[in-house]
Amino acid sequence: MLKALIPSLVLAGAIMGSSAQAAQGSADKLIGFEFGVGFHLVDESRYEGVSTNFGLVIPVGQKFDVVIYHEQGRYYGKENGVNSNIEADLNEIRFRVSAWENEKMAVKVILGIGYADMVEKEGAAPSWSQVVADAGINFTILKAQSGPVKGELAINALYRYLKFTDQTMAVATPVDSLGGFVIGMNAGLFF
Repeated sequence: MLKALIPSLVLAGAIMGSSAQAAQGSADKLIGFEFGVGFHLVDESRYEGVSTNFGLVIPVGQKFDVVIYHEQGRYYGKENGVNSNIEADLNEIRFRVSAWENEKMAVKVILGIGYADMVEKEGAAPSWSQVVADAGINFTILKAQSGPVKGELAINALYRYLKFTDQTMAVATPVDSLGGFVIGMNAGLFF
C-alpha cells in the first residue's frame, strides 16, 4: 500500500508546488536535488552503519518542502567474532518546514515516512521490508547563488525509527531494530 501511496503523494506535491510557485513569482527556487552521506549510530549496540542518499526537493511555498528521498545503506554488526552485513534500500517521502532562515544559513525540521528493504548478506541471507520513520533537523551551513542556480551545504541530525520482529542474522542473538541516530551531510542544487 505504501509503495502505491508514495507516487500519488509525489504527484500531489508537484502539482501543489507548481501552483504555489506560479502564484509567488519566479524569484523562489522551483525544484532541486540533494545528495549526501550519513553515519548511523544504531540503538542495537552490535551494529553501526553508513549510507549515501539522494533527494528530489519540491518546494511548496516559502517555508515548506516535500522531498522524495532514497537511501542506500549498509549496517555492519559483530558478536563473538561473527560478522553481520546488512544492505538497506530505503525510500521515504519527507516533509521539511523552515524554522529559521537568513541569507547564508537555515534550520529546517524534517519529518519522513517510508519503507526499507533489507538483506542480510551473511549466512542464509534473509530479506525483509519494514516501515521506517525519521524526525530531526537540517542545518544549512552555507548557501550560495550563481544566476538562477542556488546551492546549499547542510548537516542533518535525526532519529530513525526502524523496528521489526526479531530477525535471525549471522549474529547469534536476534535483532529487532536498526533504528537510532543518523548524522549526515548533504549538498543541494536548486533551480
